[in-house]
Amino acid sequence: IHLDDKVLLHRLLSASPKATASFWPEGVTLASNAQLNEEPNGIPWIAKQNVGYGSHGNQIVRLNQGRLSTLPRGDAVLLQRLVESPLLVRGRKFSVRIYTVLVGDRIFLSRDGLVKLAAAPYNDDDNSSKLNPRVHLTNSGRELEMEQQTLDILSVHGIDTLRSSLVHIVRTVMILYRESAVL
Repeated sequence: IHLDDKVLLHRLLSASPKATASFWPEGVTLASNAQLNEEPNGIPWIAKQNVGYGSHGNQIVRLNQGRLSTLPRGDAVLLQRLVESPLLVRGRKFSVRIYTVLVGDRIFLSRDGLVKLAAAPYNDDDNSSKLNPRVHLTNSGRELEMEQQTLDILSVHGIDTLRSSLVHIVRTVMILYRESAVL
C-alpha cells in the first residue's frame, strides 16, 4: 500500500464522500504550476507534497489572486483547507497515529497509538498564528518541542468517543485502499 501518497489518498477518500465527509477536509490536487479560479475566503490552506513522511515540504499558504505564491516540489500537490475551530488537546491541534495490519480481507487495529500535539497552541482569534506552521503541523519529525502521548490522553480530555470513530475511519480508509487495487 502506498500510504505516503497523499494525492492518492485524497483521490480515494474524495471519491467516497458519504463514507469520508465527516473526517476528510476539503481539498484539491494540483500540478505544481496550477492556477485556482476561486479564492477561498482568506482561510489558510496546507500544501502537501504528494509523497513523503514527517511533514517535510508541507507549507501553510494563502491564495494571492487565485494563485499560490509557492508550492512544495513534486509532481502533484495536495492542497487542503485548514479546519476551522478544530478539536484541541491541551489547547493544541493534534493528529493521531494508529497502527494497522491488513491480512487478506481482515484488518487489525492496535489498541495502542500516538496522539501528536502541535508545538504551539492554537488560538482562533490570533491572526499572527494563522500561518505559523508550529500551530498547525503535528509531525514530530519537524520539531524538537512537540509532544507525543498515548491514545489515553483523548479520554483524559473528554473526547474518548473519538477512539471508536478512529476505528471506523481507519477501517474505511483501508477498505478503500483494498478496493482500489492499490495493494
